[in-house]
Amino acid sequence: MKRLFLLTFLNFLFFSPVLQAQTGIGQWRTHLPYGEVIDVAVTPGLIYAATPYTLFTYRLKDDKISIFDKVKGLNDLGINKIDYDKKSGQLLVAYSDANIDLIDNKGNVMNIPDIFNKYMLGIKTINNIFFKANFAYLSCSFGIVVLDMKKHEIKDTYYIGPDGSALNVLDMTASDTALFAATAKGIYYSNLNATNPADYQQWHLETRLPVPQQKYNLITAFDGKIYANYTSGKWDGDTLYVFDGNKWNYYLPSNHSHHFQLNADGDALLLVNRYWVEAYDKSGKQVFYVNKVNNEGIEPLAARGDVKNDVWIGTNNKGLLKSQNQNNNEELIQPNGPGNFHVFALDSRGGEVWVVPGGYHADWSKAYNHDGVFSFHDGQWKTFDNSNTPAFDSISDPVCVKVDPANPQTAYVGTFQDGILKFENQKLTTIYSRNNSSLQPWNKNPDLVLVSGLSFDDNHNLWVANSGATRLLSVLKNDGSWQSFNLGASLSGIDVGSLMVDKNNDIWIKKRNNGMVIVYNYNGTVSNPSDDHVKVLNAARGNGNIHGSAVYSFATDNDGQVWVGTDKGINVFYSPENIFEPGADFDAQQILVPRNDGSGLADILLVTETVTAITVDGGNRKWVGTRRAGVFLFSPDGLKEIHHFTTGNSPLLSNNITGISIDKDGEVFIGTDKGLISYRGIATPGNKKYSNVFAYPNPVRENYTGFIAIKGLVTDASVKITDSYGNLVYETKAEGGQAVWNGYSFNNKHVTTGVYLVFVTNSDGTESMVTKILVIH
Repeated sequence: MKRLFLLTFLNFLFFSPVLQAQTGIGQWRTHLPYGEVIDVAVTPGLIYAATPYTLFTYRLKDDKISIFDKVKGLNDLGINKIDYDKKSGQLLVAYSDANIDLIDNKGNVMNIPDIFNKYMLGIKTINNIFFKANFAYLSCSFGIVVLDMKKHEIKDTYYIGPDGSALNVLDMTASDTALFAATAKGIYYSNLNATNPADYQQWHLETRLPVPQQKYNLITAFDGKIYANYTSGKWDGDTLYVFDGNKWNYYLPSNHSHHFQLNADGDALLLVNRYWVEAYDKSGKQVFYVNKVNNEGIEPLAARGDVKNDVWIGTNNKGLLKSQNQNNNEELIQPNGPGNFHVFALDSRGGEVWVVPGGYHADWSKAYNHDGVFSFHDGQWKTFDNSNTPAFDSISDPVCVKVDPANPQTAYVGTFQDGILKFENQKLTTIYSRNNSSLQPWNKNPDLVLVSGLSFDDNHNLWVANSGATRLLSVLKNDGSWQSFNLGASLSGIDVGSLMVDKNNDIWIKKRNNGMVIVYNYNGTVSNPSDDHVKVLNAARGNGNIHGSAVYSFATDNDGQVWVGTDKGINVFYSPENIFEPGADFDAQQILVPRNDGSGLADILLVTETVTAITVDGGNRKWVGTRRAGVFLFSPDGLKEIHHFTTGNSPLLSNNITGISIDKDGEVFIGTDKGLISYRGIATPGNKKYSNVFAYPNPVRENYTGFIAIKGLVTDASVKITDSYGNLVYETKAEGGQAVWNGYSFNNKHVTTGVYLVFVTNSDGTESMVTKILVIH
């Protein structure tokens, strides 16, 4: 009987709804671009590719591509250089802020933050890496740092400029007798047997060069000679030299291309030029050359490898290029990601996420951003730009986006150029501008139609903020027709920003100057503006009482309250329905959080922070982004801090948050000034009735340590979990439409193998449901 029951239950599991592979609850994943590969390292069995943001790897035995980022253990963002030390079996990752990570052959990461933590005047940058014996010689913006690769500690620092001053060292190498340093002021050398190379007097300027005190950015040793690159800073102004131990001669005298890298790999000298990669053997014969892949230029930035086998090339926009010299065969390798790291605004609905990278300047003028827009669909990013969407040849600055709540396969993108772009099923189908809508041109430039905000009301009307136009507000009605609205002479032709529709179907529009927010009430009759109302809210009592000098964000919560973010924290309109009621109190209030220390005092929530994003999750909790303090998650009333994520305690890419949006599965997409990252939260939108209730993962395997999600619940349902004998082992309340269980019982011990029953009911007991979870432990 037990076996029959188990087979029946497994059959139930196999025919239950199955989720696509996704991030587990409480876990993070980055969404970064991988087209620009600035450096490459070849290790046994694994190729590392560095982007300006993070790493990805290519495993030789099975062609597997993996992302190696802050989520996977890196300690920083913004990579400058990488190199592999064959002797110690470690990859050295140098970040743009001079932080260092060491990665061993098992993928373990050790952070060396000494240079990053050291206070010094001027810029701290690691320009290049050179290994000799047990040491890494780091070419830094101030001198040379010697890192012991065995002890994992800084051994010494060399200031080699005149009188021991700082000098920008760009690259290093060594001959049999001397260390060479290519610097911004010439090439310096020191005897390998010098008793104290930290003494600047042990370093000498190489005066035998034709231009001895100029900028040399690359230097390497190959076949007993020293090769160096003089750079003028122009794209066609570089010159290569070779030193035979006695004098410097020109090398490849006709090649004045900008040179990105000069590496001695195996039996060849690899040279990365502006548009091609080439290699020369010891006799000076060219033995490798590549400048195209799929009949397109490659714009190389880095190259490593053995020309007799594979050369691995980092490109400017095509990812990692594998070039098989013997077979004349090229292969592009690149993880999926958005087109670039910029996130000006984002929106998500029904499994679809859209990001706009554009923007405008502080004075509300165009930024001329031509990066297109990015869509996350079925777990894959797609970039729409002028390479696949001809409209982007002329359209720039996408600044806002809204996914259609009734049809998530449709998204509307507002631009600071030519109105609104409508995408349907991953294709641009319509452009709404002055000729086919009620949108109007910018008063200062009739060639531009500026759309700064988009939002749907409950009747599926799309409301549009038309910045700088005579009529600032337009609507695409649910019947497909357009209409614009006259908000009054004082609200004509002004700069406005984002737009939101609240639970009362009132329209909130961010103002740039003279007041903070415009609120428009269309009185339930879109087509009849004669009975509409408009009000400008500001800091005055009785007229908004908004604390702060400017509004940066707003959101309406599940109870109808409107939360407004300013440079003085959060202001809450608890009764926004009273805004147009004569004599009624509707002023915003700041949230006072009791200290609970016996003093009877309270602090104003986030009063010292600029709140750049507010988003409400399915449990009515508030996700709050700030300009410098990262992301907060607050309880529905804001009095309890549930999470505070920063770069210091989480994989968050930056503490400067540009936007937050939450998908239907509770994944919180967080835009920052350094890229996009997501965190799988607990709360999801609740249902009015139980629909497709199931647990995930199910069955729960013995090696699983994450949360078990019970999905498809009514809002804030009560959840009780029992064993097969009816003993209660856990109970909780859903956050919106989802509850989670860690697999432990009340005694804080993991439950044993068996079938567990999940009983869920709504708040008044009128809706109930039972599902099952198989735990294997």
